[in-house]
This record gives sequence, structure tokens and C-alpha cells, in this order.
Amino acid sequence: MRSTWSVLDAKGPEFSLLQRVFCGIMKAMTLSIELSSETEACLKARASQAGVAVAAYVGALVEQIAKPPLSLEEISGPVATDFAKSGMTEDELGDLLEEVKHEMRAEKRARRAS
Repeated sequence: MRSTWSVLDAKGPEFSLLQRVFCGIMKAMTLSIELSSETEACLKARASQAGVAVAAYVGALVEQIAKPPLSLEEISGPVATDFAKSGMTEDELGDLLEEVKHEMRAEKRARRAS
């Protein structure tokens, strides 16, 4: 099934969610994509649940996918900073995490045995 949605500049009430999520960054574009009837129904239902038009919902999904991945610092926040300050190498950190993992598993097995 061919579905065509016009993804317009983020104007109107149906785009308020996009404006909040993507800080208003959205260019005009029209896409024609082949979707199964099931996928189209799913998208319509999810857009309805979110209170936005299908084009706005699909546009938000595409924008999210197109964003570059977050850096380690963005994901881990102060943990990455603390790691950098520690002077530990990535291999040393990996070894430490493996050691802690095995200790935790041994503790869990000991609790189960008692």
C-alpha cells in the first residue's frame, strides 16, 4: 500500500509536540513510502494516541532516527567525567567491570544456596 504524507513546516497545533521535541527544526519534505496495511494502521493508532497527525508522528520518528548517536559523556554524564579523571584505561575499566560482575554473580549464587 502506498501512503503519502506531507511533512510540512512545524506549524499548527498538530505540530506542537514536534516543536517541543525537535526544537522547531523541521524542513518541508514530502515522502511516498510503501507500507503494509498493518503498519499504516499501527502508525495511525500511535499518532492518534500521541494526539498528533500521522505526518507529524512519522516525521518525529524519522528525525529521531536521523540524529547522530549520543556520545558516552551525554549518555553517562558524570560517570564519564569521573572515569576520565581516574586515569584508568578502557581495558582496566573493562577488567574491573568483569571482576565486579563475577563477584555479584557469586554473591547471588551464595544467597540462592542458603
